[in-house]
Amino acid sequence: MMRTVCLIAAVLLAVAFARSARQVTSLPQFDGNFADLPFNSYSGFIETDLKKGNNLFYWFAESQNDVSTDPLLVWFQGGPGCSGMEGFFVENGPFRFDVETQNLTTNPWSWNRFANVLYVESPAAVGFSYCTVGAPGCATGDFDTAQNNLVFIQKFLSEEFPEFAGRDLWLTGESYAGAYVPQLTHAIIETGGAIAKSLQGFMIGNPVLDCAEGHAGGTPTIDTLTLQLDLWYWHGWVSFRDFKKWDQIGCRARNVNDPIPADCNSHYNQVQDAIGPYNPDDMYSNTCTGNGTLDITATVPGCMSANKLLTKYLNRADVQAAIHAQGPASRPKWETCSNVLNYTSNWVDQLGLYREFFAKRPDFDILIYSGDVDIATVPFAFTNECLDLLDRPVTSKWQRWTVDGETAGFVEEFDRYTFATVKGAGHEVPEYQPQTSFKLISRFLAKAAAKKA
Repeated sequence: MMRTVCLIAAVLLAVAFARSARQVTSLPQFDGNFADLPFNSYSGFIETDLKKGNNLFYWFAESQNDVSTDPLLVWFQGGPGCSGMEGFFVENGPFRFDVETQNLTTNPWSWNRFANVLYVESPAAVGFSYCTVGAPGCATGDFDTAQNNLVFIQKFLSEEFPEFAGRDLWLTGESYAGAYVPQLTHAIIETGGAIAKSLQGFMIGNPVLDCAEGHAGGTPTIDTLTLQLDLWYWHGWVSFRDFKKWDQIGCRARNVNDPIPADCNSHYNQVQDAIGPYNPDDMYSNTCTGNGTLDITATVPGCMSANKLLTKYLNRADVQAAIHAQGPASRPKWETCSNVLNYTSNWVDQLGLYREFFAKRPDFDILIYSGDVDIATVPFAFTNECLDLLDRPVTSKWQRWTVDGETAGFVEEFDRYTFATVKGAGHEVPEYQPQTSFKLISRFLAKAAAKKA
C-alpha cells in the first residue's frame, strides 16, 4: 500500500513539475509590458508521431469562470495549414491586439470566459508545430492528421492535464476544420474508451462540406457555379445582362452531375473578372482585412491588420521564450497559414461521417454555423445545400435569434443537429462578430448541458 501511495505521489509531482515549466505567466506588450495574466494558461509541444517526429504546439487557456466544472473545448483552425494562434489572438481567444498601440489587451468575448479552451496548431508544419522527418513540408493528409490529433488529445488528457479526463469535451473550429473535426470525432468513436464517453459533440463555423450536390469549400460543379453567381448578383456585384445570360445559354438547366460546359465556364470567368479583386471571406471587408484561410486578398501599404501584428509578434524571440515555443532552427518562421505544408485531402464526403454519428451517437449535440457575408469562401448557401442531403426532420422551425433584442442571425433545429447564421459575419465568425459568436456558443453549450442534466 505504501509503495502504491509513493508511486502516485511521484507521478503527481512529475506532472506538477512539467506543468509549471509550461505555464505562461506573462507576455510582452500585455497591459503595458509583461503584466501578469488574469488566468492560468499553459503552452508547449506534444509529440504525436515518433516515426515522423511530429510535435504539435498548443496553448491551453483555463476558464475564467469555473475551471473545475466548465467543459473543455478544443479549437482547430482551417486551411488546411492555418494556425490555431489566429483563433487565440484574433478571434475567440483571451487576447486581442489594439491596432493603434500594437499592444495586447484582454478580449471581453473570449470563449475561456465560459470554458477551458485548448488551441492546437495542427498538422505539423503549421505555426510552431514541426516534424523532423520530411521537414519542412511534413507531407501529410486527412488520415494522418486525424490520428495525430487523436494521439494529441490522448496525451493531453493522460499526461499533461489528467484532471480534465472525463470532463465534458467539445471539438470546435472553422473552415477546413469542417474536415478535421468530423474525422477526429470518427477516430475517437472508433477508439472508444473514456474520451469517447466524454465527447459531447462539436461546433463548426463555415465548414468545408463536400457533397454530391455541390461543395462548400471543395471541388466546383455547375450547381455551385450557379449558386455563386446568384450570390454575387443578388448582392449587386453582377450586371442583369450577365445574370440573364447564364440562363440563356442553359447553364442553370444543367444537371448537377454534368461536367461544367465550356461556354458556362467561360461566362463564369468573365463575370468573375468583371467583379475584380475582392476578399471572398467577407462581402463588406476593406482591404486591410486579410483572408485568414486562403491569404490571397490585397492589402493597403502600411495597413497594420491584426494578422500582420500577430505575425510580427509571434516571430519575436522574447515572445517565443515566454510561450515555450522554441523549436528546431530549421523550422520556418511563424506564419498565419503555412507556406510549406504538403497536404493531401483524402477524405472527401463528410456527410457520411455525420450519418455515422447520428446512428452511433444520437446523444451528440452538433452546431453548424455560418457567417452570412462569407461571399465566396464557404457561403451559407453551399452549406445549406449540403446539409439538406442529410434529410433530417425539423424540430424547431427557422426563426431569428437575438442579442440584446437585436437580430443576431437565424437558427433552425433538426433532430440531430442545429444550423445557425450569424448576421454580418464573414468566414471567420468570431473575428467579425465576437459578441454574437460568444452568445451563440455559450448558449448552445448551456442548452446542451441543461438537456443532459
